Amino acid sequence: MEINKKVWSLQLLRYLVFTRGYLRVSMIFPSNAKPEDYWLVNASEEFQVIHINDDEDVIRRLNSNRNLQTYKRISELLRAQKPGKMLDISLNDQATSYSSDGIRYIRLYPGCELDEDIAKSFPQLSTVVYDVEDPQQELVNLEKDIVARSMKSRRNGGRIGPVLKEYLCKSFLIPATICIFICAAVNISAIQLNTPAVNTAIAFGAYYKAFITILNQYWRLLTSGFVHVSPLHLMCNMTSLFSLAGPMEKRYGFGRSMAILLLSVIMGNLLEFVGGPNKVCVGLSGGLYGFLGAMTVHYIRSGYFKDSYFRRSFFNTLYINVMISFLPNVSFMSHLAGFVTGGFLAVLCDSELARNLRINVAVCSLLLASAIGYVGITNNSLNEFYYQTDRDVASVYRSFGFDSLADRIVRDTYKYYSERS
Repeated sequence: MEINKKVWSLQLLRYLVFTRGYLRVSMIFPSNAKPEDYWLVNASEEFQVIHINDDEDVIRRLNSNRNLQTYKRISELLRAQKPGKMLDISLNDQATSYSSDGIRYIRLYPGCELDEDIAKSFPQLSTVVYDVEDPQQELVNLEKDIVARSMKSRRNGGRIGPVLKEYLCKSFLIPATICIFICAAVNISAIQLNTPAVNTAIAFGAYYKAFITILNQYWRLLTSGFVHVSPLHLMCNMTSLFSLAGPMEKRYGFGRSMAILLLSVIMGNLLEFVGGPNKVCVGLSGGLYGFLGAMTVHYIRSGYFKDSYFRRSFFNTLYINVMISFLPNVSFMSHLAGFVTGGFLAVLCDSELARNLRINVAVCSLLLASAIGYVGITNNSLNEFYYQTDRDVASVYRSFGFDSLADRIVRDTYKYYSERS
């Protein structure tokens, strides 16, 4: 590549990396590939992959298959939410602009007119490359500038800003805000009413099998996920949510991520309702295991498990979470159901999987959920009674002004226990 084109390529590289947010990636090709070529990626742009070179059209067509395979591989690794395109930029004034196999080929040099679609996507592109009086000195200046900007970007990247931008997403902020607010309300109410926090937790929507069975309060299968009593429990769950919500929203989008979270909470509590004793359950763990199940499917689909280091790291994390599920006062069934639900939903959300596979998973999911729901409705007897707890919760509701609900709790629970004692 002649020195003027090297200058143009660095001018273009500086613009795409530091203005448009592209990331330079290293590609390994056979020995006939040019080391001066640059490959850039940005999953949020229309053109997610950009190749900068100085090839003529003849060379471009000879390398078209290699470029196409490279583009497909990078696209698989990106796993972006929206489909993207590849832009091949040649700094050779003998090259032409055309499209082939989904790749947009253009030429670029000082004073070059851009096609309308390229000018719309990159409004400043025509002014990015320009001639200079001393190309050799400009080349040195550009290299220094790029290195300085890279160092500054890395220093900033080591701080909290870029991390927060990715991880403080709606899939984290909305559930976390609700959980923190309810946890504070539960504990403040318990202090003010001089009652155990578990009673106020039930009043705020915790899972309590007696109320689901006797009063048909099935909404507790969902609301319990946002109820926490212990600040330590809340902190542990919010830490896990913080680490999982960002990658989940980036992969599946906000709507699907929230659907996976909520349905995993419901299915986790539903399985606990079917097979567990009469007890109180709180926490977002079922939904978090749903996130873990969904990300497991994503990692399998993306080929991450081919990397031995990633594989060891992932299975260590999975092993720790399995061990946590067997600790006292932890619902193993809720975690298991959440993990399986998240995995199933991830398959259903993946439009690239075979349609027959997604249909089969959807049918199996519906049958399994229906069977668990049917067993829960038809076999919902209680093995233990806690009438004093029920009366205490009724007192909490009465303190909040819900007298009719409090009266119903006292009346219906007493009737249910009397008939079965």
